[in-house]
Amino acid sequence: MKTVSETKIGFVGLGYVGTVSAAGFAILGFDVYGYDLDERKVTSLINRQPLIYESGLQEVLLDADISSRMHFVYDIDNLVDNADVIFVTVGTPESIDGSCNTSFVTQALESILSRLTERGLDSIVVVKSTVPVGFTQEFIDSLGNDEGICRNICFSPEFLREGSALDDFLNPSRVVIGTTDASIFETVAHLYGKYESKGVPILMMDPTSAELVKYASNSFLAAKVALINEFADLSHAVGANIDTVSRAIGMDPRIGNEFMRASVGFGGSCFPKDVSEIDHRSNSLGIRHPLIGSILESNRAHIERMTDRIDRCAKHQGIRTISILGLAFKPDSDDIRESPAIEIASKLLERGYVVKAYDPLAGPNALLALPKGIEILDNAYDCMNEAEMVTILTGWRSFRELKFCRSGSVRIVMDLANVLDGETIGAMGLEYHNITE
Repeated sequence: MKTVSETKIGFVGLGYVGTVSAAGFAILGFDVYGYDLDERKVTSLINRQPLIYESGLQEVLLDADISSRMHFVYDIDNLVDNADVIFVTVGTPESIDGSCNTSFVTQALESILSRLTERGLDSIVVVKSTVPVGFTQEFIDSLGNDEGICRNICFSPEFLREGSALDDFLNPSRVVIGTTDASIFETVAHLYGKYESKGVPILMMDPTSAELVKYASNSFLAAKVALINEFADLSHAVGANIDTVSRAIGMDPRIGNEFMRASVGFGGSCFPKDVSEIDHRSNSLGIRHPLIGSILESNRAHIERMTDRIDRCAKHQGIRTISILGLAFKPDSDDIRESPAIEIASKLLERGYVVKAYDPLAGPNALLALPKGIEILDNAYDCMNEAEMVTILTGWRSFRELKFCRSGSVRIVMDLANVLDGETIGAMGLEYHNITE
């Protein structure tokens, strides 16, 4: 088996997963090749200026030693000719019916396999895009029995969180490899040899089980967020404190304290899409799963309740101008896909408010998603200028340092991300509300 310095890894698809994983393997000492149909992504990475933001990524790309092992190419033939293992990391967007669109994955696989077959190469292809349960095995079966066709395919899910994806790659809780072929497993597992020496479990299972691991993991986490937010709504109604409640719940080792922070709801590119797909898949099999089916409904209802809470408070105080701080679906990210903050801002505009918004990173992306009537500012203080209410929807740490009293117009701070100290805000002479109070 080749050593780390001898093994070359390819990535077809240079979005969040592909770019971060390529950087991660380069840190581990591998030579990596990256290709994408979108030449803008390739050019940006050649110039070491990624189109996405991910904590630590820019520093890795500018590190001379690590960067020397990263090769981004415009020609997929260049990648196929060099890579021993090729990861497919293209997008699988949600279709109108809630199912997962696998057309980009199928196109990538067919393109890679045809080239491997033409060249007589035995490189391994690892599907890392999130595909429907059963997809990988169905694709392998569709290749038929022609011995001349390369069929070295497996599935290995990613468990990367935006905002900490590089750290997640370098410090995984487990590695799952979906294949029934021992030689394929051994080759792919070898890529993660440094993790295995640290005690990280490297699990072999069939591709369909590996696919379900991904969906089950995200469904569990989404359900956990939805449930703690329902308890947050109940806490608000009865006068309990959701922070102390969730802290006590999380001390139970059967539950744990991760994903137990009340928020305005979940968003992003994974939870909504993955829950929708697994619900669609269950329904297509004639299986009714009321719990899975209720997760997205609960999240949508919670976002609506958050909007109503802002609306009620503003109407009670005769407020017309609202400043929104935080537009990304989570802090330390520029991703606004399925962001509750985007939805809440849009709803407030529809209800007749003057809405101004700011986010440390997501402003340019939000500009393309928000209605034209919402003004996006370049800094928090400009955003708060002339606003009577400030509403925090994304829990950026930098918001803790803001001096809200600098804007003479602000009367109320509604902290729906629970990042501020209420006593400090009160000492500024401002009315303070958090997600519980």
